[in-house]
Amino acid sequence: MRQVTLEVAKGKFDTSVPMLTHDEIGQLAIAFNRMRRQLNNNINALNYEKAQLTRILSSMADGVITLNRRGDMVVTNPPAERFLEAYAYENDENQGLPERLQLLFQKVVTHEEEEWVELSVQGRTYASLMTPLYDEDHVRGVVLVIRDMTEERQHDKLRKDFIANVSHELRTPIAMLQGYSEALLDHVAETEEEKEEMTRIIYDESLRMGRLVNELLDLARMESGNITLIKQDFEVVQLAKKSTSEIPANGERCRLRFAL
Repeated sequence: MRQVTLEVAKGKFDTSVPMLTHDEIGQLAIAFNRMRRQLNNNINALNYEKAQLTRILSSMADGVITLNRRGDMVVTNPPAERFLEAYAYENDENQGLPERLQLLFQKVVTHEEEEWVELSVQGRTYASLMTPLYDEDHVRGVVLVIRDMTEERQHDKLRKDFIANVSHELRTPIAMLQGYSEALLDHVAETEEEKEEMTRIIYDESLRMGRLVNELLDLARMESGNITLIKQDFEVVQLAKKSTSEIPANGERCRLRFAL
């Protein structure tokens, strides 16, 4: 029994105590063997849970770091390790928690509240969310989740640029509609040909605004996945001629436009 106890202390749970008698020693051997099997089952369950947690952390796209109350890193997954390596390489430092995250850690531990900050590392943007870990009533550490937000920020910038471009594109036909309409109301056009020219430009600009609005609706449908693209051939030369036809080609059209 002493030998088996030493084996169990070393983590070897395969050896059992032989039951040679049915007295108190025999009953003790039975209880010891039952305890050994239960310990073996519990340790196997713990190892399974640990392996499962490791696989989950390894398969996550976000970086995860857990720190104890002293600020020492306890658990890290591969995305978090890559983030730390990139930060250390960019700042020529030892691979450790960045200074801004260390300050955030002190704030989370002190105030016991969730905090977040954005970091830029090697041209990429990372959102870092830090949450306190509780042990009953006191904070025993924090968990840090690091997410690569580069594509989201690029999409936000593209969206802002798109809105600015659309506003610019709409401003031009609106200005032309307003200008030529005021010219007609102020009787700037003296001949029927000039009136017809202004009316045609107003009509063309209204069609242009309609096309811009339809393109915006098409983009909204594309984002929702409810559009089918129809490909067709077109003449580039005719498109160029149509685009340049609105540019003043003679002094008369220039005079009309300057009069606006």
